[in-house]
Amino acid sequence: MVTAVALGAFLLLARLAAGLVGSALTDAVDGELRPAVSAAADAVTAGRPARSAGEIDVRVLDTAGTPVDGGPRPALDGREVRLLAAGEPVSTGTFRGDPRRWVGRVVSTPDGAPRLVVAAADVVGYAATVH
Repeated sequence: MVTAVALGAFLLLARLAAGLVGSALTDAVDGELRPAVSAAADAVTAGRPARSAGEIDVRVLDTAGTPVDGGPRPALDGREVRLLAAGEPVSTGTFRGDPRRWVGRVVSTPDGAPRLVVAAADVVGYAATVH
C-alpha cells in the first residue's frame, strides 16, 4: 500500500514538473519572439519590409492568414490565425517532436490595410526535456 501511494505521489510530481518545465520553455521562446514581432510590426507600419532574425521566422499575413510577403502559406489553421490576431501565442505541429511557437500582432500599413505580423521559432529540446 505504501509503495502504491509513494508511486502515485511520484507520478503526480513528475507530471507537475513536466508541466512547469514545458511552460518555462514556451515562456522563454515567447520572450524571444515578442521583440521580433515588435520590430517587424514597426517596419510594416512604416511601410518597410519585415525581416527574419536568426532562428526566428517573421512573416506578414493578411488577417485571414494569407501571406502578403511573397512567402509560402504558413502551417496555421483558421483558429490559430484568429488566436494570433487576438494576441495569443500558439504552438503548432512538431519538428522532430518539438512544437513550433508563434506570436503575432495586427498592425496597419501606411495605406490603412490591416496586417498580421507573426514570428515563429521551433522550441528545440521541448519533447526531450518534458518527456
